[in-house]
Amino acid sequence: MPDILGHNYIAGGQIASELTSSVLLGCGQFCTSPGLVIGIRSREFTAFLESFAALMNEQSAQTMLNAGTLKSYSKGLELLQEEVFGPTTVVVEVADKTELLRALHGLHGQLTATLIAEAADLDGCADLLALLEQKAGRVLLNGYPTGVEVCDSMVHGGPYPATSDARGTSVGTLAIDRFLRPVCYQNCPDALLPDALKNANPLGLQRLVDGAETRAALG
Repeated sequence: MPDILGHNYIAGGQIASELTSSVLLGCGQFCTSPGLVIGIRSREFTAFLESFAALMNEQSAQTMLNAGTLKSYSKGLELLQEEVFGPTTVVVEVADKTELLRALHGLHGQLTATLIAEAADLDGCADLLALLEQKAGRVLLNGYPTGVEVCDSMVHGGPYPATSDARGTSVGTLAIDRFLRPVCYQNCPDALLPDALKNANPLGLQRLVDGAETRAALG
């Protein structure tokens, strides 16, 4: 259940529009669909919330993947700490930054966490970022989590229960590690080794030999 953290919503109308699009993308059936919005009480946050609610109410009905998904969605509405696949997000208003930190400490592990703030707000956000780093596998600033780029730096995982193992990811080049199991060949004749481990290095791989990376064949 990703979370969006709001502080000072000067451009509340734009944020409301962008957040609506993110929540409703694919009828909300993305694992990175924003499921929780936490905002600090202010006139700006109230204005944002009014715009956001109005935009959500204007949306046309969408078709979900199947009847089971719809049933789970209907049963899961308003369960704050449970993931819900569907076009819904829960909004929580906190009194101040102290209450915001207390709310974040109570969250389970998340796939993503977003901090939406103006430049002036970011000066005092170091403690927030340090906390979000412990709570989520991907931390965004002024962006929306439904855009998941397949690249070397992408992390699509997070602390439990977002994923069962926070070291893994299901998007990006590191995703291959989820499907590998290490095996050690000790005192094995060269002829019986897989090609990746043969002394001649027939695959031309870059390998770690005695602590040094090399593509050279071994004598």
